[in-house]
Amino acid sequence: MDANSRNVHVGFDGEQVTIQRPGLLSRRVERLPVARIGAVRWKAPGWTGFGSIRFVLVGADSGGVDIPGPRTDPSVTFGKEQRAEFEALCRAVETAVGQRTRAPRTPPAAPPISLADELERLAGLMKRGLLTRPEFERAKRKLLR
Repeated sequence: MDANSRNVHVGFDGEQVTIQRPGLLSRRVERLPVARIGAVRWKAPGWTGFGSIRFVLVGADSGGVDIPGPRTDPSVTFGKEQRAEFEALCRAVETAVGQRTRAPRTPPAAPPISLADELERLAGLMKRGLLTRPEFERAKRKLLR
């Protein structure tokens, strides 16, 4: 998905936002992976005729560990004529950021089983006939090492 204004081209491929700012002396290109974007701020064109999208980077305002990359949150401006394409781009990026934050996380690891609990479990297996006495003794020695 692409959105263009007179002074900026913004592309979004589902994984990262690419902001290209063409210029006579230099071309600046910023690449923002969705994982680095914490929020997207939309400002509709007002009386000036211009609107903006600001990509708030994760950790940019946290004051904690500094992350590599730009020191300020990247933003782009656009005119009333480009509102529809920039609004669609904004919604697509917001959706991707929302899916990333709602992505299932790995459950916390189960608390370690105590030695007594493990011995009790092995004894229960032996009582039910699922372990022989020699197998129980081997497993017990292995635990006690």
